[in-house]
Amino acid sequence: MKEALSDLLDRLYDFYFQEIDLNLDRLINLLNKLGSPHKNLPPTLHVAGTNGKGSTIAFCQSILEAAGYSVHAYTSPHLVRFNERIRLNGKLIADELLYKTLKDIIQINDSNPITFFEATTAAAFVLFSKTPADVLLLETGLGGRLDATNVIEAPLMSVITPISLDHQEFLGNTVSKIAFEKSGIIKPNCPVVISKQTPEVIEVLKREAILKGSPCYIYEKDWDLDILAPYSSPNLKGEHQRINAATALKALSLCFALKPKAINKGLQSAEWPGRLQCLQEGFHEIWIDGAHNSGGAEALAEELKKWGSDKPIIGILGMKERKDAKLFMKILGPHFKEAVFIPLTENNKTGKSYSPDDLLEIAEKEDMRASKAKSYQDALEQIQKKYTQSRIVITGSLFLVGEILNLSS
Repeated sequence: MKEALSDLLDRLYDFYFQEIDLNLDRLINLLNKLGSPHKNLPPTLHVAGTNGKGSTIAFCQSILEAAGYSVHAYTSPHLVRFNERIRLNGKLIADELLYKTLKDIIQINDSNPITFFEATTAAAFVLFSKTPADVLLLETGLGGRLDATNVIEAPLMSVITPISLDHQEFLGNTVSKIAFEKSGIIKPNCPVVISKQTPEVIEVLKREAILKGSPCYIYEKDWDLDILAPYSSPNLKGEHQRINAATALKALSLCFALKPKAINKGLQSAEWPGRLQCLQEGFHEIWIDGAHNSGGAEALAEELKKWGSDKPIIGILGMKERKDAKLFMKILGPHFKEAVFIPLTENNKTGKSYSPDDLLEIAEKEDMRASKAKSYQDALEQIQKKYTQSRIVITGSLFLVGEILNLSS
């Protein structure tokens, strides 16, 4: 069944056009044919932002489950298996059920234009509407206002995680324009929790909340990290994860009566792979982090500052062409002793990648000490021959992180 599902997903991707066209009409038409499952979902927390969406949802899920709630979750992208995107009552969607649902979607859509993300979002809504749960945690794709998930009309709560430059070709070339797109998940009279943001982003989000009559709870104005003070440290590493945990807790505290014991257990047991995750200890530590834009790079850089100088920090980087590699290296370069660039596995479903030579050329302009390798294993061998000990940080792409996790499993 796993192979059949993989083939179906490949065919689904290849069949439907892939140019992202931010428009909700196609999806609404399909959902109407499916009986409008988006109007029959469990109470929903809708999460948008550039960075931290998945981690915030992971904290929400862990805390809610510790409190005894049944929880659905929809996230993207996946790291190893597509099933990671759809969780029914906390468990990855089973291959057989996913296969059948996608087959039905293809048949009912009847060759009409639709994107892969829209089709799979429709499948998720069908599954969520048919399976009872107390809560649905719903993550947007790349936007907000015209994102496929934004067909929902009255969420329980909207949450907006940190916003920075990413997907400028679709969302706008300034953080203010991107913030406007993300603010589209704010619904009339629906509370919105706003995580750490720059002043210009807060201005945009506040304006939209006021226009829609939505109660607005802003980080460092209405709440801050003190909300975590009574509890143990969150399981996920990094100051940015403390902010994500606090964001989750603030949102949940407005909707649910949670006991301290459940909150503590949830914070300590939350899992979200590929985010400052240690894969190997010893002389050569291996860490992975899915940072792939300026916001992610800044969060990672803040953590690398704390690591000390007992071991050199070596980066292994691979990146997609649509990402700003120059800005990424400018932020992280000063924290690496050197970087080794590797190719990503070519996959037309995820877009073209920078070649190691492309990245070397960019690194030279940033005065960054760097080299290239044929593969991840080749990069490891080069580093281990050159250094007696090191902290190796693999970053630059969630797709790269997924490849490494797959190799490590």
